[in-house]
Amino acid sequence: MLKASIFAALALVMLAACASNPPTTQPLPRNFALLQEAEAGKLAMPALVEFYSDYCMSCRIIRGEIGVLDRQYDGRVKFIYIDTELPATQPLMAKYNVRGVPAFAFIDRRGSVVSTAFGLSGEQTITHTLNLLTAQP
Repeated sequence: MLKASIFAALALVMLAACASNPPTTQPLPRNFALLQEAEAGKLAMPALVEFYSDYCMSCRIIRGEIGVLDRQYDGRVKFIYIDTELPATQPLMAKYNVRGVPAFAFIDRRGSVVSTAFGLSGEQTITHTLNLLTAQP
């Protein structure tokens, strides 16, 4: 009987704590909004979406190349970076079939995914696809 009363008292304390501190909803990162705009064809330019993790060695290796491309295609391609360590990215990873990082999705001006790449694709492969995307009307 004593165990039941202690359990009931703890349950009441936990319930009161939860009621006084409702869970907060975090706004989605800005890059999520950019991705939604790209998918809807509202960016007026193609997009390269990189799914990455700060813990991923391959992501760190390719980060410099992607940064160079980001500057090189500034104003012609929108680079969108999605951190896969955020819990909110799980639906996006499923949608884009991301099973490992780095992963890339190439989205045209109309919002269609025209190509994907996984792993260390290399600057030449990414540049080739970006050139194709920027040449489209």
